[in-house]
Amino acid sequence: MDKANIDSVTRLSGLQEAFLIHHLQVGYKDKGIIQMHADISGNLTGDLFLKAWKKALSELPALRTSFHWKDLKRPVQIVQKEVSLNSKSLDWSDETTEVINDNWEALLGRDRKTIQLDQSPVSI
Repeated sequence: MDKANIDSVTRLSGLQEAFLIHHLQVGYKDKGIIQMHADISGNLTGDLFLKAWKKALSELPALRTSFHWKDLKRPVQIVQKEVSLNSKSLDWSDETTEVINDNWEALLGRDRKTIQLDQSPVSI
């Protein structure tokens, strides 16, 4: 992590520390992980959608926050000034409903297993 890109470093609250310990113990099976998704109908302009998410990243520190505990006496949260947006575009328009549902469930499962608390949390 580039030190010049760090906005703030703070110790975790007691509750945050308890959540971290719990997550480290149970990993991707952690029921406290919030994984959001939405159905979007109508035309979606990909560039504008990404632009809106980049604006959200710049305005909301929680979306630029990561947690660090390795080799530290107490865990900390680090808010970065800027983070890159992890985005992926998938076109399943030629697939059957069954294949789309299977692909979607597999994608959610992979995404849930790859959550890295020491990196900013947003991927779209």
